[in-house]
Amino acid sequence: MKKLKKLIPNLRSPAYRLVGETARKNWWLIGMNLVTNLVSAFLEGSTLGVIYLAVGYLTGTDDPGTDTPTNPTIAKTLALILPLPPEQMFLVLIFGAVVLQIGLSLSNYLNKVSTAYLSAKAQPYVTGKVFERIMTFSYGCVSRYKVGDLVLFTNDAAFAVDQNITQFNNLVVSVSFSLVYLVIIVRLSPILAGAATVLILAVAYVQYKLIPRLRRVVKRVTASQVESAKYITQSIQALRLLHTFGTQPQTLTGANQLLGKIEKQLKKRALVLYLPEPILETLPMVALGILAASAVLFEGGKATILPLLLTFLLALQRLSGRLKATSNTITAFVDNSARMVRLETILDQRDKVFEHSGTEQFTRLREDIEFKSVSLSYSNDDNLALNNLTFTLPRHQVTALVGESGAGKSSIIDLFIGLYQPTAGHILVNGRPLADYCLEDWRQQIGVVSQDTFIFNDSI
Repeated sequence: MKKLKKLIPNLRSPAYRLVGETARKNWWLIGMNLVTNLVSAFLEGSTLGVIYLAVGYLTGTDDPGTDTPTNPTIAKTLALILPLPPEQMFLVLIFGAVVLQIGLSLSNYLNKVSTAYLSAKAQPYVTGKVFERIMTFSYGCVSRYKVGDLVLFTNDAAFAVDQNITQFNNLVVSVSFSLVYLVIIVRLSPILAGAATVLILAVAYVQYKLIPRLRRVVKRVTASQVESAKYITQSIQALRLLHTFGTQPQTLTGANQLLGKIEKQLKKRALVLYLPEPILETLPMVALGILAASAVLFEGGKATILPLLLTFLLALQRLSGRLKATSNTITAFVDNSARMVRLETILDQRDKVFEHSGTEQFTRLREDIEFKSVSLSYSNDDNLALNNLTFTLPRHQVTALVGESGAGKSSIIDLFIGLYQPTAGHILVNGRPLADYCLEDWRQQIGVVSQDTFIFNDSI
């Protein structure tokens, strides 16, 4: 049980709550998905049932006049509704199967369109939510991250959540159809159904063994990709410095080493990711031979075996396809798990500090600005950038802060504009703590020319 629990993600985590929030916001698309899944499963089962009856009429085993009808109740009912010869009844049933297949195709089309619509709504919504979360962090909190890391968080979040929603829909489709095929096989023959169940258990066992290994490999791949993306992003940001000191060759060497590491991890991922496919493609064929022989041995004469065997082979072939799709979907879930874990690190509030803003409106400066016993630590430890600082900035006067590098001039400005909160002490504006004022109002009254310049990718 402990091993099984490790395979199941924590659905109460912030990342999966975001998935649930996105799904609830688009409940009508989720509902359309579920309805089309049920309709498709019903039509699929009906199609196979009609084909089974049609083959029975063609071989004479479903003719009400024979002694060995495969389904006498349905055959007699059809004979009352449509009193036709077996050959004509066969054509009518085949036409009905075609009509059902057309309905199935339309239902599948609606399912895929609704899934695509859900994806179109989910991706910008999730990107906006993660970007909003980053923008609400205090500057001290957000400055702990590298720019490339924050960009990856924003860009990857939408894909991670979209993959979870899409794969969940695929899983519901595959499981629904698999259950339909299993019910059909049970209806055909309990012995054959037992063998098909063994096939399903074999597929489940393969997944059970491969999922932990795949999860470890995917985690390493994601870590390598993040490391490479951060390195490339910071190198592009530092192009001026790289050109100034002629260090482009060394930078390229470092990037190629990281990319080579990604290549190795992706190769390992491929070996594990695609391992279930040959197993799942081989097992049904082995089962097919065994089950066909079982049908001949246990089901009696050839006349009754033919419709049963043909329908069973068709159902088993489709069941194996759905089992393969289910396996691929579970694998895709695991492949996406590392992205969800990474998304968790930016959504988890326990280690985050959010920007504090008071409610008092600030309109103009009426009194001097006072720093009273102000201390500041950037890392919340004993290493203080400012220690018990007290001074006054007189109103209507120009005050210059002069000192050597590292004396704390920039730290004072950071506190003054509200990028950081004092570790101790208070900054008084109009006799009130700066923290009481609305930061937006306060900052609109301040002009700042920073030593760090940035040009936005936009027009003036």
